[in-house]
Amino acid sequence: MKKSITTLSILLVLAVKGFAQLSCCAKPSSTNTFAMLSHDEKFVAAHLEPKPFILSNQLGKEISFKTPDGKKGYGYEIKAATPTNNYVFVIHEWW
Repeated sequence: MKKSITTLSILLVLAVKGFAQLSCCAKPSSTNTFAMLSHDEKFVAAHLEPKPFILSNQLGKEISFKTPDGKKGYGYEIKAATPTNNYVFVIHEWW
């Protein structure tokens, strides 16, 4: 009986450890899963490169600024016709 309990205990521990390897922690995050699509030839072939963008109505100018990590960031600034303390920020991330 003691041998059966020991064997059962060992099997239970191995089953729990095996199941733990299949938990959420072993799966890549959604961001990593999405990023891995860039290595999928079928996915890349199904998504054409964007056409070049040419700004036809230039109300503003391109600007650059220092980012917190010390690199250079770029933006497009359009100033109001009259001085104001109201601002609109549009953030478009691309990586």
